[in-house]
Amino acid sequence: MDDQLRRLAAAASYIDDHLMVAVAASQHAVKLASDGSAMLDRSVLDLPQGVFRRVLSRVTQIVGGNPHPPTHVALDRLWTRLQAGSASTLGACRFRHMAGQGWQIIAEVGRNPPSVSVRAGETILFAGRWLVTSQIDGMVRPCCVLSGQGDAGWRGLSSWKGLSAAVRAPLPVVESLDGTPVYPHLTMTSVRPDTGLVAQAVFLPFAEGAATRGLAGSKSSCAVPEAGVTRNQGAG
Repeated sequence: MDDQLRRLAAAASYIDDHLMVAVAASQHAVKLASDGSAMLDRSVLDLPQGVFRRVLSRVTQIVGGNPHPPTHVALDRLWTRLQAGSASTLGACRFRHMAGQGWQIIAEVGRNPPSVSVRAGETILFAGRWLVTSQIDGMVRPCCVLSGQGDAGWRGLSSWKGLSAAVRAPLPVVESLDGTPVYPHLTMTSVRPDTGLVAQAVFLPFAEGAATRGLAGSKSSCAVPEAGVTRNQGAG
C-alpha cells in the first residue's frame, strides 16, 4: 500500500509540475517586480482550482516571505473575494485591486517589524525575501519604520521613483549606527555587489542561484520555482 501511495503521489506531482510549467510559460498570470511586489492578472481566476491554489500559495510565500503556505480554505476564501473584485489580505500579503489590471500584491509589515543587524561588507537575508548588502555597520529595518520619522531620502534613488507608499513601506533600509537611514539601490542581481554603493538590495527571486527548475523564462522575465509566476522589472 505504501508503494502504491508513493507512486500515486509521484504521478500527481508530475502532473501538477507540468500544469505549473504551462502557467509559467504564458508569462501572464503573475509577474514579480524588483521592488518586491507582484501583479496578479484576472486570468488566474479562470485556472482550475488546484492550480489557482498552487500559484497563489507560492506567490504569497514569495512576496510575504512566509515559509508556511496558506490553507486550502484560506485560498478558496481569497478566490471568492478576488472574484468579487475586492481587496484582500492573505499570508502577510495585501491584494490591492487595480482597475483594469487585476491586483497588486504587496508585503505587509505587520505589528512587529523585522530588524536585522548588518556589518560592513556583509550580505544578510531580511524578512525572508531580501538580500541586503551594506558597506556600513547598522540595522536593517522596513522603510515605514524610518519614513514614519519624516525622512524621505529615498527620493534621490531612481529605483525607488514611482513607487507608491504601500510598496515602499516593507522595503529594507539600513539604519547607520548614528541613526541615519541609508536607502539601498534595488538591483536585479546578487552577483558581485557594487562596493561603490553604500547599500543595495535584491528581491530574493531575482538573486543569482534562485532555482528555475523546469519553468520557462527569458533574461528579462524568468520563472520562479514551482510558482507559475514570472519576474518583471517594472515598478510598483
